[in-house]
Amino acid sequence: MTDDVKFCTNCGVALASESTNTFDFERAAFASWGSRALSTIVDTLIVGVVTIPLLIIGLSPHFVSIGFVGDHATTLVYTKRPAILALVVVVQIVWAFYVMFAVSGPRGATVGMRVAKIRIVDTNYSGISKGRAIVRYLVHNPLVTGLDIFTRGIGVLYALLDILWPLWNKKHQSIHDLIMKTYVVVAPR
Repeated sequence: MTDDVKFCTNCGVALASESTNTFDFERAAFASWGSRALSTIVDTLIVGVVTIPLLIIGLSPHFVSIGFVGDHATTLVYTKRPAILALVVVVQIVWAFYVMFAVSGPRGATVGMRVAKIRIVDTNYSGISKGRAIVRYLVHNPLVTGLDIFTRGIGVLYALLDILWPLWNKKHQSIHDLIMKTYVVVAPR
């Protein structure tokens, strides 16, 4: 290593040159598939703590008595508690916006990513913009964009490939990272 190499003041990774201030991807510490999986599991557990009980309540049978003749109910109506199911949708939408905004900016990480000590950066090792984070989220989640509905299961295949892609990609990028030119790296300590 020569003396003219400059290093990032945040994480200590070598920069390609002082004039371009670009990230040296040859020396980068890209996030492993395991750390990406850990962050996804943590984030899923966080949203699941709220969503799963609501789904159980919302989908459980609920019988409502309409009237009585003597001691016997005349009509029973089975409902699925649509208000609670609507709340599940609201929770999912709020979570989607949280993820989109948490991965943007200098921190570039959700709670799960912070636990796994990883973050999202662009080609200059900077945080991504909110607009780019929104598009990245939509590219990452084919069910959100409706790809699966219109393609008869191709969205599920895409999601599976996207999850597995970092296993054989040199820079551990998923398909959505390749499309959006983003990287998941080990966060500075």
